Amino acid sequence: LRKIRTISASGLSFLVPMEEKHLYETGAVIEGIAFDVCGKELVVDAEVRHARKVTDPQSHESHLHVGVKFKSLHAKEAHVLAAYVFEESRKLYARLM
Repeated sequence: LRKIRTISASGLSFLVPMEEKHLYETGAVIEGIAFDVCGKELVVDAEVRHARKVTDPQSHESHLHVGVKFKSLHAKEAHVLAAYVFEESRKLYARLM
């Protein structure tokens, strides 16, 4: 998988080259997305919810920002992911206070 941009308990987003746009049509199901959370590899299926062009303001390179919703997250995986998201949110809010 590409570098994850955002992650939540229900999905994630990442960037891909524009040349791969045809692979990420809205509604498409991506099987076997693998990513690491707290040292545990999670493997899930996900549905593409959106894909939009973004341009890096410094390099002026265009990429496709893809957002997906998890479809096959098991209870144990969901717990690991929710705990990670909660902890990262707590750290962010602590820095803002």
